[in-house]
Amino acid sequence: MNQSGEADKQKNQSEEIREGMNQGGEAGRRTNRSGKSSDRTNPSGEAGRQTNRSGKSSDRMNRNGESGRQMHRSENSSKRMNQNGEPGRQVHRSGKGSKQTNRNGESGRQMHRSGKSSKRMNQNGESGRQMHRSGKISEWTNPSGEGERQKSQSKETGKQTNRSGKISERTNPSEESERQMRQNGNTAAGIKQNRKNGVQRTWSKRIAENTYRFRYGIGLILFLLCLLFRVSGSSIGYWSLLLDQPDPYMIGESRGPRSDEWGMLTAMCLAQENNPAGAYERELPVGEDVGMDQGVVYAVPSRDFLALFRPFYWGYLLFGSEVGLAWYWCGRFLALFFAMFELGMVLTKGDRLLPLFLGVSVCFAPFLQWWFAVNGLVEMLIYGSGFLLGFRYLLVGGEIKEEEWVEEDKKCRRRSVPFYCLKSHRAAVGRTAGIKGGWESIGKEAGKTVGKKAGTAAGKTIGKAVGKTAGKAAGKETGKAIGKIAGKTAGKTVGKIAGKTAGKTTGKSIAMAAMMAVCLVGYVLTFYPAWMAPVAYGFLPVFIWMIWEGRKSLKRRRKRDTIESGRGTMWFPWTLFVLLTASGFAYLLITSWDTILALLQSSYPGKAAISQGGGAGFWLLKYPLSLTGVRMDDPSVIENSSVICFAPIGLIVSLWIVGKEKKPDRLLLLLLGVEAVLTWYYCMGTTPWIAKLFLLNYTNAHRGPQVIGFLRLFVLIRALSCKEQAVKRLPAAGIAGAAAVFAVGISWCYTKHDSAAERYEYWTSAWMVIAVTAVLFVVFYLFLRYEKGKMGRRYGALGLAGMVVFLSGFRINPVRFGTDVITESAVYQEIHRIAEADPDGVWLELGIDYPVSNLVTMAGGISLTASQTCPELERWEIFGQDEEQVEVYNRYCHVRAVLSEEIRCTLLQTDYVQMELNEEALKTLSVDYVLTRGAAQMALADGWEITFEPVAQCGEYEIYRCLY
Repeated sequence: MNQSGEADKQKNQSEEIREGMNQGGEAGRRTNRSGKSSDRTNPSGEAGRQTNRSGKSSDRMNRNGESGRQMHRSENSSKRMNQNGEPGRQVHRSGKGSKQTNRNGESGRQMHRSGKSSKRMNQNGESGRQMHRSGKISEWTNPSGEGERQKSQSKETGKQTNRSGKISERTNPSEESERQMRQNGNTAAGIKQNRKNGVQRTWSKRIAENTYRFRYGIGLILFLLCLLFRVSGSSIGYWSLLLDQPDPYMIGESRGPRSDEWGMLTAMCLAQENNPAGAYERELPVGEDVGMDQGVVYAVPSRDFLALFRPFYWGYLLFGSEVGLAWYWCGRFLALFFAMFELGMVLTKGDRLLPLFLGVSVCFAPFLQWWFAVNGLVEMLIYGSGFLLGFRYLLVGGEIKEEEWVEEDKKCRRRSVPFYCLKSHRAAVGRTAGIKGGWESIGKEAGKTVGKKAGTAAGKTIGKAVGKTAGKAAGKETGKAIGKIAGKTAGKTVGKIAGKTAGKTTGKSIAMAAMMAVCLVGYVLTFYPAWMAPVAYGFLPVFIWMIWEGRKSLKRRRKRDTIESGRGTMWFPWTLFVLLTASGFAYLLITSWDTILALLQSSYPGKAAISQGGGAGFWLLKYPLSLTGVRMDDPSVIENSSVICFAPIGLIVSLWIVGKEKKPDRLLLLLLGVEAVLTWYYCMGTTPWIAKLFLLNYTNAHRGPQVIGFLRLFVLIRALSCKEQAVKRLPAAGIAGAAAVFAVGISWCYTKHDSAAERYEYWTSAWMVIAVTAVLFVVFYLFLRYEKGKMGRRYGALGLAGMVVFLSGFRINPVRFGTDVITESAVYQEIHRIAEADPDGVWLELGIDYPVSNLVTMAGGISLTASQTCPELERWEIFGQDEEQVEVYNRYCHVRAVLSEEIRCTLLQTDYVQMELNEEALKTLSVDYVLTRGAAQMALADGWEITFEPVAQCGEYEIYRCLY
């Protein structure tokens, strides 16, 4: 209470500072820096010294000049002397109240909690409200009760340390300077300007920044750990049921229906270590003087020139089967994630959340997880993305620009800042600085640098020449002069001037060119046309867009000098790319032409029915089936799996951008155009010659439509990166509800009405339909409410969508350690022992179904029943040249052999053939050993001239030697 008994309160306004004038009109100076002192002038003109350091004392002069000691330590008490010298107790603990004695000895309550208000009594007893929030502003009431706004003093910056130990800076009107946070991770671009208060990064942001910065190092560590513990996702644990072998080294469940992985590809890869022709030879013996080329379909690791273009098989060649299997699985998973992430950075122009969502959505897509190890789908995605990234680097010289929206003065303005998507892009520092700093500055600095670093008279002369030429000719003559220097000094001097050596830049370009060659040849080596063409069409619009966007960079590089553009050295990477690619294709054609020709002339897949599209309308939107949590052991799950692309929300957001926001993005339109063409093809179809012209004649309705999901993910993240406004709540809810019902309805109709559907009842209850619809509704709504700059909405939408995909795909493949489930089995070890003792012995597995029919091959024996990846007509000459018989065995197939009175070949399935062999056939094939399961087959050989001598018995399996 003041002397007249009246109190006056005044609120402190945000970002303003008030300083009270004393009764004599004299100003009190107060310095508000953390850890510094403040002075005040009392009414008589006497100054009282107040020390305001944390944990120390402060003194103030009362009105009569008497000083009172005030303790200002945290959690301690402080005393102040009132006007008559009487002390008043003040508790100054954080979050508690303090009392201050006014002029008449009456106390006033002061709240001193961080972020809350405090009151102080002025000399007339009038109180002034002071906001004491961290990094904000306080007001003081002058003796007359009037407030005056005053900026901080000229050329002084006010610093306040808040409770979190962070610092904010403010600039006075005469010299404006603010703290600017430009740390990676604060925005999608990796650069955030915090002009408002300069608050430091939180620990979570620092973790995100360091994770992004060292992402490749973290990936390498994870990869090495996987190799160390022999981690893979193979379902070879299913062999434990076939070989009576326990399998304790596995987390999850092996997938029996995925036999083409654990029974075919993985088995053939493991067999290469024990190849009778030599470890990791390209040709596998499958009979007496008969070999099978393994370099094309279901290619396996082999010491061959083509191994350069199959990097995921290098683990087998370097470290053997166990490490090789881990290398194959973990290396491809990590490579796919990083490839999609980096490509997403390009598609979204530097965003990080959207590429992260893209990487998770692709890697854990149920369709990809079921087909992860076979048919080369993962390799197609990796190689396609890698080729585009390398092409962009060589095209634009490593420069990547991002679009960032910066809020300043409550207005958004568009800015373009350099972003280093790849580590190699840092070479653009010199170029960017040169352009923005001006040619004259570049010339001067170049002259200084050359003169100092070279340490020769020639260097000084060159530096002066560069400085003069840059100012006159706007950099043209500078480019010529520095180009000559670069040619003489092999790039060293150039690197010092530009910030990076020309040698490093050239090395990165060479690495990118080599990567492009590996990706292009490796893509062709996947040899699965049903997916090769659709996946390539998914990358085609991105490729066209890169060329369109890179044309300006090409024009700029023609004008730049040799130092900045590297024009004098760019011919070498492109030449290297052409030579490596040409050599890879040439070697493939020379060494595998007979195999390729045999495949083209085979009954399957060479003469398979030509597709012309049509009839796949339901297949285009059946991804909700993957959200129902169906049984994983049903074979129909594999064919009915899909990419969870959240269609049709990508199309809806794209229409919103084009129609409402009036932003016809070029890449977005290209992606939508290709999606529309493929959708038309699969739904309506076309003529055979058009299908063949566009290489879609081998793409059937059961396999091709699923890969459109990857293209739709590209559409979705590109649309979200361009979206700046959120759809209003009610329209967003209505659109999301309609889209969710439409997606679930199409997938439900697929299981009920599509004659080509794999029959399995996915929608087992109404609650399942409601649950899936509700999940899609929430995801669609969040995507419609998605808005650039609203981090909460971005995290919510992408986090929920990514979690839905992750939960749908992560449990498909197991996590297993090593290959002991096969190599430690008794029958495997016995076969391996016999094969080492008699490497030329020919084996026949009788009455054994696929995939156990590949067991002898895995153990190192020459087996007649090994799966036939390419037709081996010489192998089956005993069946004659009858057209009907040739039609049966002239194909890619698995083989089952049985004893019979006649020689005949029977087709059990499209890729499964049964060979019926009699005594004469065994003699013609020169069979030395027989592996059988049970005595049923051997009973059929009673009365034959061939004697079957028992060699070993391992559980249910028996091994016999044939004596003629």
